[in-house]
Parts: sequence; structure tokens; C-alpha cells
Amino acid sequence: MSILNFYDLRKQYDLPAADARVIFSDLGFRVENIDGEIKVDTRRSNLPSKYGVDVDYLIKHAVLEYRRLLSIENTLQGKFMEFDVEGEDIKGRVGVSTISEDQIRPVSPSLKIKPNTPTRQPIVRAAAPPAPVVAAPAPDALQLLAGALVEAQRASAPADPLLPQKQLLEAAQAGFHITSEQLGQLLGMSRSTIASKKSGFIKLGFRYEKVKEGNSTLWKVALQS
Repeated sequence: MSILNFYDLRKQYDLPAADARVIFSDLGFRVENIDGEIKVDTRRSNLPSKYGVDVDYLIKHAVLEYRRLLSIENTLQGKFMEFDVEGEDIKGRVGVSTISEDQIRPVSPSLKIKPNTPTRQPIVRAAAPPAPVVAAPAPDALQLLAGALVEAQRASAPADPLLPQKQLLEAAQAGFHITSEQLGQLLGMSRSTIASKKSGFIKLGFRYEKVKEGNSTLWKVALQS
């Protein structure tokens, strides 16, 4: 499958034209007018061969992710959501491959835009290879998949570079006494390295004083004066 009909794909997934163009462009597909019809040329994209998936699967995964997150970062990185599920009612593979296109479509009518009527008959698609036999998805497979997509994007989001200083400031303002292990996590040091430090050492603009609590040695954090 190399050239698809733009109208057919929009109708298949209830996609507004703008959203469809964003998704296909990000996938590396070319949307162009060929003989008076808008077609989607998938031949320029290396993603199907790179990740070993077919174009149909790639589009389905991208549409589902876009519906939930308004981006397709996980699709572009090959983080495809497929799960091995074994329980009382299901045993097998669950994911985008087992979710029907109807489940990917928007629920609210306000999110649907009917595609314009095509000016010519859509092209005839080549017959797709038979799909592998898979177990029917569990009732909550779509929720499981959507949740995993959200978590995957959160995991790939860049960390706050000032997070250690913010947490140290919070500890100083609240007057917390923290353990050597906790302080080591904030400063990127091992527990033993922190334990060997002398009281009053300075790092990241804060001073760390040892505090005895019974048989334990804790640390009090204060802004460097």
C-alpha cells in the first residue's frame, strides 16, 4: 500500500482535514493533488520499514494517540502500545492491533466534521494481507491503551532542571530534617558520600548542618548566607 485516498482516510476515522494533514505530515506522508483527487503518498516515509509495521497500523496508532494527546510522539518513536493480557476472560495480545476503528472515533458529535464530497471515485486499494488471529480485546482495552499513551508521554517529557533546588528550598523553608539518603538523592550523591561530609558543607547554594536525633544523624538545609 503506497498511495491512499485522503477523503477515504478522513471518512474512515472521522478526521477534520486540518487534523488529518497534521498527522500525515508528521508521519512523513505527502498529501498532494493527483489527477484532481487529494491523495496520501506514504512511500516517502521510512517509519513502516523502520519499525516493522504496516501503514494501516501506523495510521491507526497515530490517530488514537492524536485523539488522546494531540500529538503522535510515541508513534514517531516506535513506542507502540501492545499488551500481553492473561485473565479469566482473555488471554492474548491486546492493543492498537485489536482495537476497532469505531473505538478510535470521537464520541462527541461536535468533534466530527463531515468530509467534503469527493469529486471523483476513490482509488481501489490493494488487498491487505490477512490479519493475524488475535484474541478479542478486553472491555477496558481502550482505556488501558489510552492510559499507557499518556504515561509514556509523561515519561518522555524533559525533567525540570531546577527541581533539586526547588526541593531543597522547600526543605529549608519548612525546616525539614532529612536523611543522608534523601539528601544524596537531591544532590546526586551516594548515601555514604553524604554521610562522610562535614557539617556545614555547601552545595547548590545551600548549607547543610548535621542534626542529632537520638542515635540518628540528619541534615538541616538552609540557604547560604
